[in-house]
Amino acid sequence: MNKEDAEGIVAQLQQAHRISVAFYRRILPLLDMVAKQLECTFYYWEPEYTNRPGRGSSRPSQSSSWDYVPLYSSIHTYKHVADETKTGLEDFGLEFYLNIEDSFGKTMDKSKRQPDAIRQPDAIALPAGQGVLRIHLNRLKNAENASFVELWEETAEASVVVGEPWKSVSNHWECRAFEWPLASVICDTGPMVAEIQKHILMART
Repeated sequence: MNKEDAEGIVAQLQQAHRISVAFYRRILPLLDMVAKQLECTFYYWEPEYTNRPGRGSSRPSQSSSWDYVPLYSSIHTYKHVADETKTGLEDFGLEFYLNIEDSFGKTMDKSKRQPDAIRQPDAIALPAGQGVLRIHLNRLKNAENASFVELWEETAEASVVVGEPWKSVSNHWECRAFEWPLASVICDTGPMVAEIQKHILMART
């Protein structure tokens, strides 16, 4: 690699970071807006397959490089709770799975392990994927004399297929999955909100 090539890479890197920041500045408030339309409040977020960037005392080179782009594939969870001390059938959990490229998730699902500094997907060799926003709508099977948080912590990780009927994911929860192209969501959230609202109403009847 000569200096001209290196300068070209640095210029691309600068542009990529600026575009990423601009995108997150748009998509994260958009998730909040959609959740608010569905009468949900923020609960928590986490990377789907990787770890958050390490502590200040951790050596970055000992972690997966993918840890430093934690929103590349991430889960943003919101909840609708009428009473914080107990749960009712009107309560539900809403998970937004933000996937900048679904090929990353498919690679991680196949490997069945978290990436680390040694074993991690090659950013250049990774197949091109689609940008998608997947939503998991979680409803309660029964009203319980326990808080939403208590019951949510018992939710097991389960494979929920888009388009299939409600699937049991724990003793307390059932889940249904939906998916939209990320570009479509950025342009217009209306169809997505309408679809989720319809299933929320159906889940309560």
